[in-house]
Amino acid sequence: MVVLHCVDVQWPPAQYYLGCVLSLRGDETEAARLFIESAAGKFPGAEYMMGVLACEEDMRRAEAPEGSAPGPNDGSAPASNVPSIQDSEDESSTVPSTARPVYLLDNGHVVFHGRTSYAWFEEAAISGDPWARFVYGQIVSSEEHSRFVSTIPCADVGDEYGKWPREQRGAYWIKKAADGGCAEALFTLASMYESGKGVEYSPAKALQCMTRVRGDLMDR
Repeated sequence: MVVLHCVDVQWPPAQYYLGCVLSLRGDETEAARLFIESAAGKFPGAEYMMGVLACEEDMRRAEAPEGSAPGPNDGSAPASNVPSIQDSEDESSTVPSTARPVYLLDNGHVVFHGRTSYAWFEEAAISGDPWARFVYGQIVSSEEHSRFVSTIPCADVGDEYGKWPREQRGAYWIKKAADGGCAEALFTLASMYESGKGVEYSPAKALQCMTRVRGDLMDR
């Protein structure tokens, strides 16, 4: 009941954790509403969870029999019909929770509450969540998925980011995830230094990363 009270007073951490519970129970519409409100309150991880929900909608659409895919319309519905973080920041608007959202399509991907899964993961990475940065780095590095992500300038490297090859852009985010304490990112970074993909070839740096991974695991 304490959590519900905290949600009522719009405390972002409580909105996030209750959203996770509702997502596990299958109430994705209400979960999305809470994640959006939590993200508007700048809680790390909320945008990542919206990316996860958007991925699940994409998978449902891909797996559904032809003609029965859930949600997306023919693109004629205005984007303003799709709730977004910006909507939740407007005190006069509310995110509807009584029905599944109106879907648009962007390059074949569901636009879930205003963004594709790729855009949600990007927002989460920019917000600073280490796990989201690790996941987004893998997406950016992927030959299959990199064409769906943006090459917008990053604050610390500017326009150069968009000129880098995809593996180097992916390494940029994986490094940030590693710096944020993500052990999985450190392990991946070690492999990248061993192969020289996306980063310089450096067995010494690979060993440093593996040493940090070992230390992190022993501290858990």
